[in-house]
Amino acid sequence: MRIEIPFISDVVGVSDGLQDHVNAKATTQVDIPEIDLRDAPEAIFWKDDGGCFTRWHDHGHWIETAAHAPKDLVQLGIIEAIRGEPERHKAGNQLWSGAMPLGAARRQFADIECDNTSEIGHRASEWAKSNIAVAGDAVFIRCPEPHYVVGCTMRNGQAAGPPTLERVAPSGFVRRKAFPIEHLVAADELEVACAIHARIVDDGGFTHCPDSHSIIMSDFDISIPESVRHPWHAVSAALAVDRLVDAGRERLDQMSTDDIRQWISLARMRNAGIDTEEKALAAMEVVDRLQLSLRVSPVLVRQFRDRLHMSVYGVNPNRHMTTGGPTP
Repeated sequence: MRIEIPFISDVVGVSDGLQDHVNAKATTQVDIPEIDLRDAPEAIFWKDDGGCFTRWHDHGHWIETAAHAPKDLVQLGIIEAIRGEPERHKAGNQLWSGAMPLGAARRQFADIECDNTSEIGHRASEWAKSNIAVAGDAVFIRCPEPHYVVGCTMRNGQAAGPPTLERVAPSGFVRRKAFPIEHLVAADELEVACAIHARIVDDGGFTHCPDSHSIIMSDFDISIPESVRHPWHAVSAALAVDRLVDAGRERLDQMSTDDIRQWISLARMRNAGIDTEEKALAAMEVVDRLQLSLRVSPVLVRQFRDRLHMSVYGVNPNRHMTTGGPTP
């Protein structure tokens, strides 16, 4: 089956004597490989009737979709997926709708200095062959592993309202953030998700919040245990480090020399990528070495430090401490 794959390229040129950059949208025709569903068994079910599930194929989870027109693929997150790092980009449909058609983008420049359309088009084509498949008339896409999320918002270093515990079933190519602060937990660790939720409820004094176990009426039904392998704890730690690095940047003039050194180490780890449990633990050790300047709210560092510990251990045993956190 041939499918039209959308992508966004960069066109840089000179117009009216000034250099300008334009996001250009284009598509490329790709022959999508066919798979045998006998080689893609059902892996994780959700919903009470077990009517929705992922399939396990090529070391990843896949879902069936009826959408394979370019505009549908954009809604499923293909732009973010091809570009990489979906957490740090605008939503793909916004990028797509704001981009200029390739022909118009090229025509607006008297002199084109850079046009990576061919390179990005080739990348999009190769990516599609590894992340889209057909079985008969059905189209399948590679998707994130099902998981749980404990989400909350923050105000002045404190949780601004009761946390939310949700079961996250994949619906596209990428996982999009739903909350400013998220604790991500594997599909086989509902008890850990409930512990994180209960900890935030208890720490924030949310007396009217439902019990954690009553929020999730049914958990995931896992047919292939080895398909639960994504390092969600590391992803949570990476999100926490990202926020701490950004918050620290605004307070560098208030930090001690040692704190600045630790912040630089943390920023370098963030930029290199925190994608394993080992890297998450290493980042947490750096956070534990941060000392508090008297002009920085202790709550700020405590919240980020707690978030790292919860990401790795599931719950912070020293939740009543004013500053700091447990040592691993």
